[in-house]
Amino acid sequence: VGVYDITGKSTSTNYSVEFKNGTYVITKATLTVTANDDSITYGDALPADFSVAYSGFVNGDNENASGVWVAGKGTAKFNCPYTAGSGVGTYLITPYGLEANNYDIVYETGDLTVEQLAISIAIENSSSKYGDPMATLNFRVASGSVYGSDNLGITLTKAEDGLNGTTPVSGLN
Repeated sequence: VGVYDITGKSTSTNYSVEFKNGTYVITKATLTVTANDDSITYGDALPADFSVAYSGFVNGDNENASGVWVAGKGTAKFNCPYTAGSGVGTYLITPYGLEANNYDIVYETGDLTVEQLAISIAIENSSSKYGDPMATLNFRVASGSVYGSDNLGITLTKAEDGLNGTTPVSGLN
């Protein structure tokens, strides 16, 4: 990449040739840097190992070739708005921070997909005598764990069978 002089020379003995030099400009090629998609489970920390894919290297260059990157500017950095405990959904992964000697860099985002945290709830057996108030219905987390102080929003109900009364609930909800 750069600006180079174009000069001329004539070997003719019949002419006195005067050249007006020209210039030859080599511009930077375009290199597209795309953040690779990633996924985690709700409550996980932001991954520290996001990665990128490159498209547009020429002349045998690649991300590991000597002289491709400006000194200290050959490792991609990333922005992502997700923090541990952010809700389930998709968050943009935005790469930045690269600088190349012979390439103009175009960045493309990737997606961080936050998937649901699997939890299994065991509802405990309960009973009461006909005519007595309904017993408290209980449950427990059988497998998995609740993130932080999240509320699972659990409501327990019993099948209708003629018992009168309210349905108290206990457990982590």
